[in-house]
Amino acid sequence: MINFKNPYNYIKRLALYVLLFFLVPGCISTKKSTLPLGSKLDFKTLTKAEQIYFSGAYLILLYDMSKNAEYRSTFLLFYDKHLKMKGAAYFSSEGIESIDGNVIKGYLNKYRKNRIHQYTNILPEKYSLQLIERQGGSGRESNKVIEDIQFDYLNKNVKLCVKTSSDKYIGLRSGEINFNSFNNTDTLELPLSKIQFDYNAKTLFITKINSNNYLIRDIMIFKNDSILVKFYEKLWKRLAKS
Repeated sequence: MINFKNPYNYIKRLALYVLLFFLVPGCISTKKSTLPLGSKLDFKTLTKAEQIYFSGAYLILLYDMSKNAEYRSTFLLFYDKHLKMKGAAYFSSEGIESIDGNVIKGYLNKYRKNRIHQYTNILPEKYSLQLIERQGGSGRESNKVIEDIQFDYLNKNVKLCVKTSSDKYIGLRSGEINFNSFNNTDTLELPLSKIQFDYNAKTLFITKINSNNYLIRDIMIFKNDSILVKFYEKLWKRLAKS
């Protein structure tokens, strides 16, 4: 309550609040949580990242801030070589398709776009976002089991040693998976940035466009949870050395 009998004290307190506002370190604010700029990346945050993208001087993580699987709030978190967060931006897309120069590109998710007004974004340096609406349907496949994953840190490439099944949807069916149904051996090599992870579910997926212009999410299952855990542990140790 304002003390009208002594307005001078009120003005001093108001000036102090204004000063504190400008002195407090920057934050990326949402209605539900706040990300402090300058905070250090930790192992838990790394494992929650759905996409890991090395771009110039930054490590960019696609990170879901929501705790509700039906209401996703995907952010791009920017970390410098010291693993300190230098920026973050709400990302109305399900993944980074590419980074051309400093332009981060993706397909627009119109439902997430409607929530963009809830957030305050800070993009580092010359980065900008370019999201486009895509015409065509989407779908899922799952017929690959990962037996090993290797990461070339220098080139930022991943090699997946997999076994495949002729049934493209075997991994999507309910019930326990029979690994004996995966008979063919294959090796996939692709950039780390093209992979999207789900650490809790112990799966990953890549997106591709089929002959009918459908955007297909190719979901792969780890034969053993420890394969993905060891991958993250090695990646974290390598990042910590940088």
